Amino acid sequence: MVAVKGKGCGGRRPGAGRPRNADVLRELAKVYAAIAELNLAVDRLRQQRRDELEAAPAILVRLTSNERQLGLCEVPRTPRPRRDRPLDA
Repeated sequence: MVAVKGKGCGGRRPGAGRPRNADVLRELAKVYAAIAELNLAVDRLRQQRRDELEAAPAILVRLTSNERQLGLCEVPRTPRPRRDRPLDA
């Protein structure tokens, strides 16, 4: 952090803000470090949620393929159209 230069009046010009002492700058550094840690934690949680959402369909696909190979579930078959029962009826 760089201290703001000026006479203490404030204003729109660069360096015209109230001067800060070293204690305030140290506290600001701590606050910025805490905010950075929280941002990292939020990013980790977002990545974890994304991984969980992407993993679930793949797990279901593998599970159903294993069940089909073992004969634990029926293979879905499409109904065949016949004269007495067409598909659109």
